[in-house]
Amino acid sequence: MRYFTLLFLLPFILAGCYNPGTIKNALTDTSFVNSSDASYFYDEEDHYWYIAGFNGIKHKKLFAGYFPEAVSQDSMTFILQKFSASEVGEGGLYVTRDGGRTIREVEWFHGRLVDVDLSPDGNYAVIVRHADYTLPQDQWVEDPAIYLLNTDSLKFKKITEYKENNPGQLFWLDEKHVIVSYSHIINDEIINVESGETTFSSEEKYRKAGDPPLQKYKYWISRSRRWNRYNCGIRHQEGDDGIIIEYPDGKKKHLVIIEGRKRGFHDYMQTVTFDGFTSDCRYLLFYFKQDLWVVELRSGKVGSAPNGGWGRFDPWYPPKINTK
Repeated sequence: MRYFTLLFLLPFILAGCYNPGTIKNALTDTSFVNSSDASYFYDEEDHYWYIAGFNGIKHKKLFAGYFPEAVSQDSMTFILQKFSASEVGEGGLYVTRDGGRTIREVEWFHGRLVDVDLSPDGNYAVIVRHADYTLPQDQWVEDPAIYLLNTDSLKFKKITEYKENNPGQLFWLDEKHVIVSYSHIINDEIINVESGETTFSSEEKYRKAGDPPLQKYKYWISRSRRWNRYNCGIRHQEGDDGIIIEYPDGKKKHLVIIEGRKRGFHDYMQTVTFDGFTSDCRYLLFYFKQDLWVVELRSGKVGSAPNGGWGRFDPWYPPKINTK
């Protein structure tokens, strides 16, 4: 009986050993950050989205009651979903062209939204629509397809079929093309949004004479991922002791120092997660204890981002602010 009791208590004893550690850098607020980079944050007290610099200064109040799914380069056109939606796609698709003052729903996609991305100018959106899984299962219609939406008129057209029923991702590549990244199909594609033609695929059977080499394709894919937005030529390595960076000349620096990290029972979480560099390569963003932090590469100063960064939307085209 005593042996059984010890076995029963063992997971709780091991869990009690857990310690996320502490940041040993010089901690301060983020007033030291002097960058034109910014992000979209959510005010959990007053329940609205706003644009703020990583120094914590709010620059523009946006909308309330919605979650942004995509945004244009000028921070005026957003594709939104309602906060009340428990799952992605259930709350419908909403469009604003004026930063949130006027919001309109496109009912055709209600309950059927998989993924969406905006063209850089915000004039068009590409959307994956799937079956309405809120209906009884015998009423599901498996007709996944990719659509092109005019964000002014809200008129849309079907571009092409979508090759699977599982959620995937869309990335706008240039004025006429999007990358279609499937979740269960290894071979992604580049689609012409006007004709629906597959202009490029990593799958050999879809490749045509004159297609760019796979190395070029891999560059396109990495370019569409926001975490490769600014690599600054600096390598980074995360571990239980923090973040180590390596400059192009081979010089290394223990930039973020974390001490006291102890792992508990079934504790496989990363201690610290790299989130990118600012465009001027002077600051590095990282998550620790589920909060977003900013560290200056030169001095090693560390500060917490607005609201801890928990409610944050970080698209491929982040907002810019005037620091002068």
